[in-house]
Amino acid sequence: MRLFYFSFFASAAVYLGYLLTLPEFLVEDKPYSIPVELSALLKALPIISLACFCQTSYASPCINSLRNFVTFGLFASALGDVFLELDNDKYFVHGLGSFLLGHLFYIGVFSVSSVPGCRPVSRGKKLFSGVILASFYVSIFFNILLPNLRKTGREDFIFPVAFYALVIVGMTWCAYIRGESRGFVGAGMFVISDFLLAWNKFVQPISYGHRYVMATYYMAQLLITLSSTISISEYVQKTGGKTIDAQKTPTKSEKVKKRRTRIA
Repeated sequence: MRLFYFSFFASAAVYLGYLLTLPEFLVEDKPYSIPVELSALLKALPIISLACFCQTSYASPCINSLRNFVTFGLFASALGDVFLELDNDKYFVHGLGSFLLGHLFYIGVFSVSSVPGCRPVSRGKKLFSGVILASFYVSIFFNILLPNLRKTGREDFIFPVAFYALVIVGMTWCAYIRGESRGFVGAGMFVISDFLLAWNKFVQPISYGHRYVMATYYMAQLLITLSSTISISEYVQKTGGKTIDAQKTPTKSEKVKKRRTRIA
């Protein structure tokens, strides 16, 4: 666990430290002081370290699916990091598609609530939160993103951005109704990071915006990873070291035998 924290925070600190060397306003091409390939690797390294940590966590049939979905989501995000670092416009849709795939994996993760720490919300809260997030999506996209995409001559980005925004809002909703705080906060920080990125790129440059985008992004990925891997650890601790495969659902004959034993 300590090695994981060190590798993640150290690699994140290296890339964020590199961003400190860049100009205050950074929208399109970065004035690289290092090769772009190295910059892309440094950017993706913290996410790759999270994926490696996720794959070394406890395993069992149900948890394996959960763990693998998180890992696939992280690797898809790392690929998106590389695309966005190589060229802001040329590979923007490729990067967007990679992150969209990652969010679909995260939706799969947040759809599983049968792990410790998850307390699914009531039907009323599901409906209310869905209305709030849908209103947020409509307001942000149609009042901010759509006009500025047209204004900057990026009409080709309208559908990809609209669909991506819909998926990330859906991912946040799934994280909320799952009832696990780390995942929900992580999803929320992902939305904040992407909103800052979109505002910085399509609306108006933000002073040191690239630093805020990456800081919130790394924290989002960390929390989403911990929302599943720590739950795995908690499960193993609560079951005395047994994994889910050690607690298989009894067969019909086993149930009959157990019932007869109780009667006797």
